[in-house]
Amino acid sequence: MTGYPKEIEIQINIKNCESSFLILGLEEEKEEEKKEEEKIIKEEINEEKDYQKNLLKLISTLNKIRKSQITAYKNYPIIRFIYGRQFNLIYNILKENEIKKAKLSPFLKLITNNLMEKDLDNFSYKLNAKTYDDIIENIQKFLEEILKKKDGDKYLENIYKETFIKKKDKERKYKGIYLYFCDNLGKDLFQIYKYLTENNPVAKAVLLCNKETTNEELTSFLYRAIFCEYNSCFIIGGIEFLEFDKKRNLIELLNRLYINNYENMSSLLIILYTRSTTDIFKSLNSLKYKNILDIKKENFENLKIISNIEIISSDFSGVGKSTEIKLSIEKEHKKYINFNYHIEINLNRIFI
Repeated sequence: MTGYPKEIEIQINIKNCESSFLILGLEEEKEEEKKEEEKIIKEEINEEKDYQKNLLKLISTLNKIRKSQITAYKNYPIIRFIYGRQFNLIYNILKENEIKKAKLSPFLKLITNNLMEKDLDNFSYKLNAKTYDDIIENIQKFLEEILKKKDGDKYLENIYKETFIKKKDKERKYKGIYLYFCDNLGKDLFQIYKYLTENNPVAKAVLLCNKETTNEELTSFLYRAIFCEYNSCFIIGGIEFLEFDKKRNLIELLNRLYINNYENMSSLLIILYTRSTTDIFKSLNSLKYKNILDIKKENFENLKIISNIEIISSDFSGVGKSTEIKLSIEKEHKKYINFNYHIEINLNRIFI
């Protein structure tokens, strides 16, 4: 066929961020077609440059956001309860009207042990500059103002009071970073926490990892645990289920945070493991500053475990489970709160 090349070879040279190209081996091609081909290649090169430019800009923005978060974790203890998209969630609600601020109430009650008893009104969002720092500073100010309404300057102490270590041991001080081998992750976690604090575990002091655990969640928890100013108990488990990059981030965070704060660390961080043959355990076990938590199983035998949790289940839907729960709560004149959350649950895994 005439008017079409038998063979096309494109050579692109990049030097000092400038691009040039050669189109070789064009036979029987009209001059206009050649110019059109050159134009298309130039456009593709320009699009590639724009993509790289935008990508670098995005990376720079994400680094700035991460830097702002890390600074906040160091300076604002209350911010350590927040991570990832939760910053955007709170930011968007705070900028709405007063009625919509009530959407924050369940989240705030969770991180503060139900200390949120006052209304969420009378907070004015102040915008100093269009930066991520403004978001964090306004969130910090908002949480501090709300919590001080009830507890004054002791609000942080009251948030952590159920994590305080009450067990006294002449041979050791329960602070620093410890490893503990467990046979049953859920059961051992509960018993260790109960033994040391005389309380049931609370969400803010426990992190059970899985494949969906994010680096943001790990960062938030480890800053909370290592920088806590109280002799509190924190436990992290399920480390074997973390993805590779999360395992690496866990080790890097422990090294950086502990080494920079080991003299001031008042809290206890217990890392549970279920196998001693995994790479993550070998990495943890090689840390010079780690300790081994030596609590005998017989110490758990006399624990008084009081549970007020009742499980209502059925293999079938639409048989009245929700109605039964609501009626029984109303019968006892208690407040009914429904978390409309659907997930498949293996009942054998929630009994300890």
